[in-house]
Amino acid sequence: MADPASHRPTLREIHESMEVPGHRVELIGGRIIVSPVPQIRHGEIVFWLGDQLQNVCAAKGWSRLPQTTLDMLATDERIVPDVLVYPREESIAEAWLVPAARALLVVEIVSPSSRRTDYEDKCVSCAKNGIPMYLIIDPYDATLTLCTEPSEKGYRLVHSVDVGDKLDLPEPFGITLDTGTLPIKAAES
Repeated sequence: MADPASHRPTLREIHESMEVPGHRVELIGGRIIVSPVPQIRHGEIVFWLGDQLQNVCAAKGWSRLPQTTLDMLATDERIVPDVLVYPREESIAEAWLVPAARALLVVEIVSPSSRRTDYEDKCVSCAKNGIPMYLIIDPYDATLTLCTEPSEKGYRLVHSVDVGDKLDLPEPFGITLDTGTLPIKAAES
């Protein structure tokens, strides 16, 4: 019989055991990443997007939640997107993990420490896990980047707009985001 003291915990087990108040803990690319909680502007952007998505989510029975852990089985990762939209399902209402296969839209709001992770690591991971849409809101570049058509290599379509322009979210959303109301200053020309 194996010695219980010789058991080396897996990254998933370590991830599940971590509680770091004031921080978000994610498992990405074989690394555990601990990030501080976001700035106030970050929260304002989350609420702006929630307002933009409110009607379509209500009409279609979708949840739109901030800071919800997404279980990325295809890449053996766990991420905590800034906003996650998925069909409301009673069977996972009491859970802390949402399966990536349920996700319709993952949104990341760039912070100085998350730029590479948001634009590269999470983007590729979401595509490999088949998440239909990945949206990056970058308050520092004053842009929104929508990635669609996921594949094993990444997203096939990437469309960016400047703050102040309109951004169409394709079906099943079928709405246009008016980024002129986004609480971000437009980039200086």
